[in-house]
Amino acid sequence: MLQYSAVRFIKHNKMLLLQSAKFIGAGLATIGLAGAGVGIGTVFGALVLGISRNPSLKDELFKMAILGFALTEAIALFSLMMGFFNPFRTITRQFFCLSADKKNKVRRQGTINPVINQTTSSS
Repeated sequence: MLQYSAVRFIKHNKMLLLQSAKFIGAGLATIGLAGAGVGIGTVFGALVLGISRNPSLKDELFKMAILGFALTEAIALFSLMMGFFNPFRTITRQFFCLSADKKNKVRRQGTINPVINQTTSSS
């Protein structure tokens, strides 16, 4: 009985360690959001400087600033998406492996491909 509870305790601790590592990884993945904030500030700071130096290019500079903002924001959204996706990554991998294993088990029993069973049973 003592040996069983020790094994269960070790398995539980491994699960807790894995879960905490997933959330730490998710937090580290969102560090890219800080870089995106700095990038957006740089883009619009350069826009203000450019307009103050040459006001006649206001429309052209604004188009370039919006393009720079969109690209920088896309990087931030990718970082945020990875941060949200990271804790669930191995869970989905285990789910797909289990479902593939169930399909293979059904195929081995011969219920999913009756054409193969007919050709093998006639010969």
